[in-house]
Amino acid sequence: MRAGRWTAFLLLAILSACAAAPAGPISFKPAPGPTYGIEGETAFKIVENVRVEVRHISPAGLGPVLKRLTGSPANPFEGLLVKKTFAFFAVSIANGSKRSVTFNPAMVVLVSDFGLRATPRDYPDFFSVLTDHPESEKRLAQVKKAVYDIPVTVPPGGRKEGLLVFIVEMTDDRTLALSLPDVYIGHAAHAFSFAFEREEPSPPR
Repeated sequence: MRAGRWTAFLLLAILSACAAAPAGPISFKPAPGPTYGIEGETAFKIVENVRVEVRHISPAGLGPVLKRLTGSPANPFEGLLVKKTFAFFAVSIANGSKRSVTFNPAMVVLVSDFGLRATPRDYPDFFSVLTDHPESEKRLAQVKKAVYDIPVTVPPGGRKEGLLVFIVEMTDDRTLALSLPDVYIGHAAHAFSFAFEREEPSPPR
């Protein structure tokens, strides 16, 4: 089962913490595309007055997002991976239509130019590894508030924001494509896809 493989992987990663250094922070910015717009570091698309926004969040920028979503900037994902890293995407859905919007995060796929193909981790994934952690209750409470887990419904006039969390290597990837193929506006299904390109750090002055 996926949860079992995930648990074994994370336990191995934690036990190997002394043998390898964690991957450094990697940042991606929206790449120009014909089907969506870009505002700063955010890609967005509007369909039938429903606005979907997606932004890649580097580890350094995760604190303010967690503060907004959970009330605390503490990182519940810290120290869980060694040879791989987490990729965080903040996704918000603002429903300006007269129909309910349903979003199923389990259908989301992240694809890279180096063949990476990942789906988001959900609450049971994190529960399986954090249940015996000294700060399990605190961390799981944050994860529950921050991470998209089960399908969510955004009522007319409502807004929902959360994190999609992936486990990836991202050592050489230059581009990422995030696909949200299962967004329903009323009974009509819509697909939202966004491309991101690696943002190179500024050279030291």
